[in-house]
Amino acid sequence: MSKKENYKFKKYLALFFCSILTACYQSSSYDPVTTGSRYDLERKDRVVSGRLAGDMSSGLTVSQSLTQKMPWEIWTDGRDLGGQPIAITEVLKGDALINEGQRARALEEYRRVKLGTLTENQRAALVYRIASTELALDRPKKALSVLGWYVEKGNLNVDQIDPFTGLLLGYAYGRDKDYNQSFAWFSRINRMDAGQGGVSDAAKSGAGLLARTILDDNFQQLTNEWGNDIFVHQILGQEKMRRAKSGIRVSTESNMPFWQTQDLSVEAVKYSPDTSKPRKVLVLLPLTGQYGSLGQSTKKGIELA
Repeated sequence: MSKKENYKFKKYLALFFCSILTACYQSSSYDPVTTGSRYDLERKDRVVSGRLAGDMSSGLTVSQSLTQKMPWEIWTDGRDLGGQPIAITEVLKGDALINEGQRARALEEYRRVKLGTLTENQRAALVYRIASTELALDRPKKALSVLGWYVEKGNLNVDQIDPFTGLLLGYAYGRDKDYNQSFAWFSRINRMDAGQGGVSDAAKSGAGLLARTILDDNFQQLTNEWGNDIFVHQILGQEKMRRAKSGIRVSTESNMPFWQTQDLSVEAVKYSPDTSKPRKVLVLLPLTGQYGSLGQSTKKGIELA
């Protein structure tokens, strides 16, 4: 990583750690991991269901949307982030409910676990599941608060944040429309995974989908800001080429999560040829020699057409 890339990433990471102390929860006694409103959780499920059911333009049904795994939900059921088994009833129930699309109920199960009884790896896995589910329920600020609380309580520095958590931060910041923070985390995770593997693929996919939602008015500015980051610059360059090739303009924001929008959140203006003028076609034909007769007949047929 170049000095400029390193400086840019450290700048955004410094802002991230500052936000942990000021933007999460004002009360030091509040524990976002184990505190939650049963009413709010159940109500959110109904809101999500209603929104999806009313948005037929997305091509997704309610059942498809709620049972489909999110890009960052890449843990193995019943195991921690290192792949070790978790023999905790509430976690196992929560994982099963996630597979059934019942994320609000899964979140309730995860929150029942007492943190004091967990190992460090189990605690990290639980926090990841809770923050992940908050984001899946379209609550990015709560997801960021949970992760911020975990980083603060664990007194973690940037190098101690694992790729899974970094990936989740990328998606959460992206959903919160903090493009710089999101790209910073996606870029870091791609480097941590050496550009290969499931986590890196999820980071590339997330950065690419996020780039599709950036308004044209902001796109060039971000491109200039990230010119020294190879990963982000490549992602933005590919998106710029895609827009130019297909004639797409992004002029309106969408309320849909960027990982679901594809091209649905943009105002697509496709190129259409001008049919008011005659079109010329160049054809090379042999008019003399061995195949001259065939060329002459083909020429007459074209002129008649």
